[in-house]
Amino acid sequence: MTKIESSVKVVFSNLGSFSTALTSLAQNTDPESNVLTLSVGVDIREDQISKGLANLKGRVRVYGWQVSEQKNDGSVPGKGWYNTAALIDKTVVKQMREEGVPQWVDNGALGRIGKYTIGGNEEIPTMIRALQREPKAKFVLDVSDPVSLSAQLGTGVSFKEKMERKVVVGQHYMHKMYEESGEDVDFESWKSRIWKSVQVI
Repeated sequence: MTKIESSVKVVFSNLGSFSTALTSLAQNTDPESNVLTLSVGVDIREDQISKGLANLKGRVRVYGWQVSEQKNDGSVPGKGWYNTAALIDKTVVKQMREEGVPQWVDNGALGRIGKYTIGGNEEIPTMIRALQREPKAKFVLDVSDPVSLSAQLGTGVSFKEKMERKVVVGQHYMHKMYEESGEDVDFESWKSRIWKSVQVI
């Protein structure tokens, strides 16, 4: 952004620890404010943000964009909305402030699955926790007008490899939170109900 209005507060975070950075973000946000999360290098237009804000109402708790290079199309857990580019409603920010983001989303905290280090994908526990508070909450993923990345930070892992890892980790998180929920339904039914809260537009 070339211009930042005085009413907008910018909070910078180093994602060496996803849980610490996002909990800190929530703690430094005004209680009545929504949050726009953007990774370094995201190219997003003013009209995209305006559209997102206009739709962040009713039961919509997050309005996220597809990131063209990552091709997150909402088809399966791990391909939903990302904090790479998302508008988060103040009620979810409040939840993050009160509960914190679980530390097990930090890279390596839960070990590995094959060649993949478990970590990231903090959007999934954030979404599930929000649904536990508000079962009819919705999470919009806009694939009709994607954002793009002019830079990719990290270890040089390709977008294809990153997406493969996100799907593996996303499935692992779903199993973990299903077991912790103690709900008396089978896993696939539970997962389907959770994932139906993601609305692809």
